[in-house]
Amino acid sequence: MVTGRGGAAIDDLAWMRKCAAIRDGLRRARPVLGDQLQLLATVGGADLAAITGFLLQSAVRRTPVILDGVVSAACALVAQRVAFRAPDWWLAGQASGEPGQEKALDRIALTPLLDHGVTVGEGTGALLALPLVQAAAALHAELPERDG
Repeated sequence: MVTGRGGAAIDDLAWMRKCAAIRDGLRRARPVLGDQLQLLATVGGADLAAITGFLLQSAVRRTPVILDGVVSAACALVAQRVAFRAPDWWLAGQASGEPGQEKALDRIALTPLLDHGVTVGEGTGALLALPLVQAAAALHAELPERDG
């Protein structure tokens, strides 16, 4: 089990509750670990299922997505197990400092574009990475095509 204290510092009691919730979720998940959709139904909420579905559909539509934070990384890990080529369409915006995000991105083989130590969350990592992605896309569009 890997857990951090979140973007905002939380006290020891809240952290212990968080660890207990994760432990209980792992117990419920053990029987369904091989079935990713059943895993989502067992320990995930509607929000996690929606994010996972969004990531899968973005790959089907060949639409790039910038992941930001531990929640989107965890959903991406589940989505990758459903469709192993889906990560071809994802970028990791920035390192959040959360151990869970680091482990998930490592398993998906994604490296964050930025690591500025910003731990605010709320999509700030994706917003910080977006101009870099836009500049790279514009540069690529201006390059002459190569033969061969």
